Amino acid sequence: MLGDAPLRKALDASDNAIVMTNSAKRVVYINQGFTRLFGFQPEEILGKLLSEVLLGPHSDPALLGSIRSKVSTQGEFHVETMLYSKSGQPRWVSMVINASPEASGGPGGSITVLTDITLTKMHEVLQTKVLEGMVNELPLPDLMALVCREVERIAPEVTASILAVDAQGCLRPLAAPGLPAAVCDALDGLPIGPKVGSCGTAAFRNAPVIVTDITTDPLWTDYRDLFAPTGLRACWSSPISNHQGKPVGTFAFYFREPRSPGALHHRLVEVCLHLCALAIERDSTHRRIHQLASFDTLTGLPNRAMFRSSAERALASLEHEERPGALLFLDLDRFKQINDTQGHAAGDALLCEVAARLTQCLRARDLIGRLSGDEFVLLLSECTTEQAVPMAQRILESIAQPLHINGQVHRPHASLGIAMFPDDGSNIDTLLLHADQAMHQAKSDHRHSLQLFSAEMNRRAQERASLERALQQALAERSLTLHYQPQVLSSSPDTLHGVEALARWHHPT
Repeated sequence: MLGDAPLRKALDASDNAIVMTNSAKRVVYINQGFTRLFGFQPEEILGKLLSEVLLGPHSDPALLGSIRSKVSTQGEFHVETMLYSKSGQPRWVSMVINASPEASGGPGGSITVLTDITLTKMHEVLQTKVLEGMVNELPLPDLMALVCREVERIAPEVTASILAVDAQGCLRPLAAPGLPAAVCDALDGLPIGPKVGSCGTAAFRNAPVIVTDITTDPLWTDYRDLFAPTGLRACWSSPISNHQGKPVGTFAFYFREPRSPGALHHRLVEVCLHLCALAIERDSTHRRIHQLASFDTLTGLPNRAMFRSSAERALASLEHEERPGALLFLDLDRFKQINDTQGHAAGDALLCEVAARLTQCLRARDLIGRLSGDEFVLLLSECTTEQAVPMAQRILESIAQPLHINGQVHRPHASLGIAMFPDDGSNIDTLLLHADQAMHQAKSDHRHSLQLFSAEMNRRAQERASLERALQQALAERSLTLHYQPQVLSSSPDTLHGVEALARWHHPT
């Protein structure tokens, strides 16, 4: 077959893989391009069906039926599909098949030309899936697991892992579906450094690190025992950098034999690093936006909206379990005086210290938030009145501890109001209102103290609010009348000394 030496030489020089089959669909010829692409020598494939050697676990199951149908009816077929090399490596190819009957001088079957499009298709598939995941708001760990699984599908000899590097310079596993959970747990929180395996070192150097043999490389001295049960022998890790060039993660390929990465691995990493950086930065931006929208920028405490949302869920849980709770509303005493005399920087320092002291007083199940200015609020779950009062006293004592600001010693104080759930309110808005009223009562009665909400307190507050509204309406309607009250001296009662001007208000109730 193909005895013409110049023709054979030309076909062998082609980058494409060329296959000829006879009427029985058995291979009668392959060029050297086929060997270069798939790794099979002629003696390993001649006389066989092409499907016997090239189809693999992720090949299209309908491919053979489509080929037979199209070639028999139209004489040709073109498709992009996944085939497998001798080593089990997936290869995306552009496949063009043309019928070649003996009557026209052909081998009786077909001539197939296969063009390697692995790199193009790899980029297309990975990018499409990752971008679709981002559009669908897939959580970052799930998105990174998708990348690892796609990489391992394209390169089955690889075990992939993606680690994040947090703000403190510690590794945080994002995805490593092929690694044991115990290994990921051991890596979680590990500080990066000059001899921290491949990943910790790559992040520390901000440069790729290739370790061809884990059992002998000094970078792995402290981590060999951890990875020994996995059977992994080599690791190539590359830093994932943000747009500022700072490492925010690592992307690693593990191999089960001592080796260096090949050309396909380099192209895979090249594609994935960009996608991973995009996904990690996007997640960071989302978390930053959430932080700005949900947390106070000065103290780091939940803001009003975040506290309210969390409190609603907590109250629903308490109601379901029929357990009590306490809402504490706290306001600093004479805070304006510090701002006015020492400046807003001193006031900010005081607010941050108060936030820290309040946080230290809380239990794990409690909530805290900064509402505005110098107002803080706490929700104590599973807390009775008998428990809330001593807790509030401890909070006031904690706040009152001496504090150094700009070389001066301060002893901050606060007034605190308490509203109980469900007796003083069944929802967060009512509890906030009643605890605020109790706080103002504490501030008016005696500063640096606490006050429990009462129905009488609410009645007085409602009466005052009603009086204020009615008076404002009277002013707007000019319904106040002016009267003059004569003033005389006792020594001369018949002589007018002056007058007292009175504004009188005639109200129906």
